[in-house]
Amino acid sequence: MKKTFLSMTIIVFPLLCSNGVQAQNATNDLNQLKLAQKYWVGTWQGMMNDTTFVWEIKQDGNAISETDYIIVNGKKSIDSYWCYSYKPERNDFYIFGALVRGGCMTFIGSFTAENKWCQENFDMFNSEKLLGKAEFVFDTQTRVTLTAFNTDGPKMWEVKATKVK
Repeated sequence: MKKTFLSMTIIVFPLLCSNGVQAQNATNDLNQLKLAQKYWVGTWQGMMNDTTFVWEIKQDGNAISETDYIIVNGKKSIDSYWCYSYKPERNDFYIFGALVRGGCMTFIGSFTAENKWCQENFDMFNSEKLLGKAEFVFDTQTRVTLTAFNTDGPKMWEVKATKVK
């Protein structure tokens, strides 16, 4: 019995490890900065209920800045400021958002496929304190669908946006 278990462990362990390595390499092969430039940089606009959301994104080297606005009843107001920091060693972005109404949010995100960005919201980057997740699927370079999920996985809401500049 011990020999069978040991044999199965020897056979299965490399298979499990190789699957993990393959998945990891697929993401590592993505050029995060070029994909950010291709998809993120510009001005985006989306609607939810009676509110228009606008976000302007700029890139300078390994840093990205984002300013978010809301438009309600024709009045445009700044909602939040975001800073994205990319380090090749991590192959992802650490994202800090300062909310105009008070408070802050932190995310860790990256492209997991050529046209898909995934991010997780943590309490001050503490990976043990997940607050939620979001996926951005780019149908084209000018159209994206944003889906937000709670910590248990069910979808909370979804919004479509278009690049206007």
